[in-house]
Amino acid sequence: MKVDANVWKKWQDWAERIREDFGQVVEDRDVHEGFRRVVQENGDWIDENQGALFVDFIKRNYVGNAFMGVRRQLKVDDDSISLMRLLRQMADQAHQITLDFYLTIFPLKPDQDPDRFVWQNETFRSFTDDRVTLSSRIINEDMRKARELAAEIEKAADRTVAHLQKGEHKSNVTFDDLRSSIDHFDALACRYLGLITGKGWSSCGAKAVFPWSQIFRHPFVKPTAA
Repeated sequence: MKVDANVWKKWQDWAERIREDFGQVVEDRDVHEGFRRVVQENGDWIDENQGALFVDFIKRNYVGNAFMGVRRQLKVDDDSISLMRLLRQMADQAHQITLDFYLTIFPLKPDQDPDRFVWQNETFRSFTDDRVTLSSRIINEDMRKARELAAEIEKAADRTVAHLQKGEHKSNVTFDDLRSSIDHFDALACRYLGLITGKGWSSCGAKAVFPWSQIFRHPFVKPTAA
């Protein structure tokens, strides 16, 4: 593969697909955190109204979706668009990706002084050992971290399901582990999204800007007219 502007554009398209896909995992995590707080604060009331089965259903589905969302980003087959496949291609062609090439993708603007802080240079330098080309060593190390995080998420998911099977629907023991692992995977993904798109991403997901949790203050079933 020859890395040129067309290949970089393909990687940018992939990056957007990855951000959207994993962003859903992050957004689901935030919604589930809100749901979990409601359960923690109203556990006795939920139990009195036979709500434990529904709560466990929501939690099991969240855990399964989170795990599968991460697994999708680890696929490297030719039919998948994933973070791991993207990193694999970049690692294999790292010797072609020079700072000079990067500056053809994101050229300096007239008001940028190359002797001062230039985001293009600083971004590139966090992925290079010699300040000339991307480092396959760094990318491969990040791939190893991604696989480790996925393994941690799988373990947390297994522990969570085990707790739910025991009827411990009020437990927070493993959800904190799951959240931490997703946060770290999110940060790793954003690191490469920034390199490829030239944009700063603090998270793949977006924060809800409307009061979605208001539904918990109303019956799910609309009262019938008297």
